[in-house]
Amino acid sequence: DLHLSLRRQRQMCIRDSGRPERVDVVVSEIVGAVATEEGLRVALRDAAARFAKRPADPRSWIPATVSTLAAPAVYAPHALTPDLDWRRVAAAAPMRCSCRDRALKLLAAPQTLEVVDCARLLDDAAPRGWLRGPEAAWTVDAGRVEAAARELEPALAPGGFLAPFAGGAPAATVAARVARTCSGVAMWPALRLSDDVAVRARGPGGEPRRSSWQTVVALAPAARPASRVRCRLDAAAAARVDELPRYRLRQAWD
Repeated sequence: DLHLSLRRQRQMCIRDSGRPERVDVVVSEIVGAVATEEGLRVALRDAAARFAKRPADPRSWIPATVSTLAAPAVYAPHALTPDLDWRRVAAAAPMRCSCRDRALKLLAAPQTLEVVDCARLLDDAAPRGWLRGPEAAWTVDAGRVEAAARELEPALAPGGFLAPFAGGAPAATVAARVARTCSGVAMWPALRLSDDVAVRARGPGGEPRRSSWQTVVALAPAARPASRVRCRLDAAAAARVDELPRYRLRQAWD
């Protein structure tokens, strides 16, 4: 298993100088690449307790829910440099890359790691609205592996942006080898604004797209072949709005 701690060096506080006025709708955008990393759970619970007229009504919140989606992925430079010591990178903090980074390929369909339901922020059965999903488990999708190899081949050919990593070997051979390995679990946010409006940092199937959010990748010390990947995210919300949340991500594959 790979154990990682994810911490966000940002603090947010909601303070008022008197008795706050209750409002019909609370609008927020304190959503991180890992959805809750910017202190959303405790900050919005404070808003539910002090600002919202009807905190248990989903229509009182924009967004109504926020989620962290995840999928196993290969990050091509990680897989192409086995002699590089990635342990320090993996131990320091999860890597962040653009949601359009063409070197990152997802190996299975996304699953949900965590959900915050804003209408349940004051529900003791869902602490601060947070609903932890079961351990996510993926079977690596052979179709996605083949697609990743096809997409990486021109990047590894002479003149491609990954060509320096190919070492003169045939691009198709290197691309096929890279696409069969896993670097770790990739994570990104999704928001439900209303019953029929959703915003995702990546496409519905995890496809690359332009986004102001990044994709977080929990790199293993080394990329290696995988057929099944398992992952669980445990998150401890801060007790106060001026404290940081804490995370532990467990991932393993065979």
